[in-house]
Amino acid sequence: MGKKDAVAKEYMRDSDIFADAFNYYLYGGKEVIKPENLQELDVTSVTTFYGDDGKAIPIQRIRDVLKRATVMTDGKATYFLVLGIENQLQQDFAMPVRGAAYDVGEYVCQVNAAAKKHGKDGKAKLKGEFLSGFHSSDRLIPVVTLAIYLGPEPWIAPKSLHEMFDVQDPELLRHVPDYKINLIEPFRMTDEDFDKFHTDLNYVLKYLKNAGSHRKLEELTESDAAYQSLAVKTAVLLNTITDSKLKLRRRKGRVNMCQAIREMREESEAKGRAEGRAEERAKMFKTLGGFVADGFVSIKEAAKRTGVSVAEFRRLAGL
Repeated sequence: MGKKDAVAKEYMRDSDIFADAFNYYLYGGKEVIKPENLQELDVTSVTTFYGDDGKAIPIQRIRDVLKRATVMTDGKATYFLVLGIENQLQQDFAMPVRGAAYDVGEYVCQVNAAAKKHGKDGKAKLKGEFLSGFHSSDRLIPVVTLAIYLGPEPWIAPKSLHEMFDVQDPELLRHVPDYKINLIEPFRMTDEDFDKFHTDLNYVLKYLKNAGSHRKLEELTESDAAYQSLAVKTAVLLNTITDSKLKLRRRKGRVNMCQAIREMREESEAKGRAEGRAEERAKMFKTLGGFVADGFVSIKEAAKRTGVSVAEFRRLAGL
């Protein structure tokens, strides 16, 4: 999992890919978030909570990718977002809780940062401002965590906090805040969905949707010309997270995935034929060995018929 996780994180950290993922999910494919307006944030942070006894309780969080986006309209900054991507290489049945913890943790960091700033200037005027350190004029930056599922099977894990409860009383649950995860799941995407992407993330997700069937995957890569000249980093990502073991032949920074898949199939078929021949050959030696043991034919004659030495025949026939 370590290598897969590292490759996936590095891929999603690319600003073009990162922006494309959020533009698809938040804005239906409109290029609202610009790669050049993304600022890398530290993926490791510590949020400090305080218990009833006043003791500090530090909680460390490590994100996959975290960036701050400046969203522009008519050339002017209109608002900011804190955006995080979590790569899901397998099902996570506690993802709603983990996602909620990530988002709340980011908000706590923002409140603490505001309190720290005001603590220096000492301008609190209202009682509530003294209590939390967060002033009435302060505003939070929205946080959006997007999970991108890169696993081999359709997602069946809970997509909301309420789905994780044993109690399903609607009267009760309407008073319990829910948290729904933001999830990109290739298996449930349509051709129209894929067309909303503007980077190779389109081909990554489409490939993953078809990765469970060798026939579908070969049909996809042969019918879509993009797979015949894919960026190396995209080909490496797909090869790594799907355990395909394709032989990627690089040419001018591109990879022909169609050719790689075809070669893999041909090698697999050749291996199957070779194994079949080896099995037939083993049966032949076993049969002749039986004839030799029963005295129907001499071992010298049996060795001659099979084109091996007497010693080799003994070994292969188990005599």
